Amino acid sequence: MPKILRGGTFNLRYGRVPRRVQGEVVALYEKHDLDFLCVQELSDYVRIFREDPRFHLIPLAGSSESGIVIRAGLKFRKVSRHVYGDGWITVRGGNFPPAVQHEVLLAGWLYVRSGHWPTPSEWRNGTPIAPTERLDDLRQTAAGDRDYFRPSCFWRARLLAADFNEPPETRGTYSPRWVAEQTGAPITSPTSRE
Repeated sequence: MPKILRGGTFNLRYGRVPRRVQGEVVALYEKHDLDFLCVQELSDYVRIFREDPRFHLIPLAGSSESGIVIRAGLKFRKVSRHVYGDGWITVRGGNFPPAVQHEVLLAGWLYVRSGHWPTPSEWRNGTPIAPTERLDDLRQTAAGDRDYFRPSCFWRARLLAADFNEPPETRGTYSPRWVAEQTGAPITSPTSRE
């Protein structure tokens, strides 16, 4: 019987003190006996996790907006990298990159994908309202995650842990709930912000 794996998801938030973020991740690992943690807003902290011998960091090279911090010693294999959309111009005139998700196979049986969905401005009557460039990335991300859970792959254990930028009760085409309804995948959200 395969080992039960424990994991979670955590938005690290940009612009914080790297050592403090590292300490928070270590505390989560210890408190919940985690094997992996899917993280978002990772770019500012890539170096600190690459240099920490307690962990393996996916992506293996470069920086990324999302990734997976894996406990050292856990067998893993990087499976794939998925890019959705082409990014957009922010309200402050900066360039926001496309959504990138990394997928690994843990302990030879659990496929885990880490993601961070684009933020719509709001949802009105089940329809996301956002600038065209951002809405395009949201649609591509939702469709890509729907395909990740396509029924022909249910013989493989799959988990998507992400910051969806929407509560689980949001309904409408291209919402996280839509992905779950399209594929029959269960959706779980935290009951606390811990």
